[in-house]
Amino acid sequence: MSYKVFIVPGVQRRIRDQAEYIAVEQGAPETAGKWLARIYHRIDDLGEMPRRFSLAAEDALLVDLADLQADDAFEGEDA
Repeated sequence: MSYKVFIVPGVQRRIRDQAEYIAVEQGAPETAGKWLARIYHRIDDLGEMPRRFSLAAEDALLVDLADLQADDAFEGEDA
C-alpha cells in the first residue's frame, strides 16, 4: 500500500535553505546536492513505509498534550 507524503511549505523552505547554506556558505555544492538527494529519497520512502522513522520529540509532545486535553475534557462528567 502506498501513502501520499506532503511536504508543508515551511519544511520545504527549511530544506532549501539548508541546502543553500551547505552549497554557498560551506562552499560545498556537491555535498549539498547529495544531501538533498538523500532527504528526498527518505521522504519518498515514507510513502511506502510511513513508520520507518521515529517521531521527533516535538511530535511526541504534541500527542501527549492532546491526550492530556482529551482526558481533562472528560474529568468530572460523572459528578
